[in-house]
Amino acid sequence: MEQLNRANSSSKDAVRSHYEVVPGTSSSWKSTAIIWFQQMTIFKALLIVYCLNVVAWGGMIFLLICNAAPAMCHPTCDDIDSPRQKWIEIDSQILNALFCIPAFWLAPRRCIEFWKAVKYTTKKDKTALRQLAATYREWFRLPGSDSIPAHVGPAEVEAWLNETSCQKEILPCPTSSIPESPPSGRRAMPSRVWKLQTVIGLSLLNTIFQVILSLFMWCYNRHNRPAWSVGLFLCLAFVSSIGAGVLQFLEKKRVQQVERRPCRSTSSIEDEEVALVDR
Repeated sequence: MEQLNRANSSSKDAVRSHYEVVPGTSSSWKSTAIIWFQQMTIFKALLIVYCLNVVAWGGMIFLLICNAAPAMCHPTCDDIDSPRQKWIEIDSQILNALFCIPAFWLAPRRCIEFWKAVKYTTKKDKTALRQLAATYREWFRLPGSDSIPAHVGPAEVEAWLNETSCQKEILPCPTSSIPESPPSGRRAMPSRVWKLQTVIGLSLLNTIFQVILSLFMWCYNRHNRPAWSVGLFLCLAFVSSIGAGVLQFLEKKRVQQVERRPCRSTSSIEDEEVALVDR
């Protein structure tokens, strides 16, 4: 086993050294390609294939809807038996199957998160909120978490808890899910809980709309399917997914502007933080 590891490391070093000596600008993208290939995983490869399929089939159905292939309009473009309508149905079924993969795969997690959000909303269960904070640690900050010292991270949180009498309500559950210590030396202000609830609700709605859309796609055929069903639930599923993504992006940007930006004057940072939270 040790000989195999040595052989693999020596081969990687040989390939890396070969491209390092190549002169010109081509060596930069070649070295980047090697690093990208070394960091490739099965999940990343499947994700790339998935995205390429969405782009390809989505582009095809867009061109068909725009009548970019007049040869398929036989006898007419709107005829139910025309090649255009048949390929629109094929593309719609494939895209629906592709969209079902993330919606159904994340359905158990989204249901659990929704149940935790309901427990916090109705019973003020702090543990449920702390567990959600661990899931969304990249952008959600618990009430009172801005009082945690900036040097405390996942590796230092247990020692810090033993030294102080801090309440665990300001820490995620488990406590090892605390965000990394901010490079700027300051922690972002607590996030609005309603934003977390909105993200969880929109994510669950995306799964629900996708289930309804799939029922219309699979239980009906193109001859008896209601004309309004596909467009309505496709738009609802798309809007709910995009809405959750945009809200998370804005909150993550707010946190990064405070925690990753180099330190400036204390008053200017506090004013900017308050303005971002009030949005």
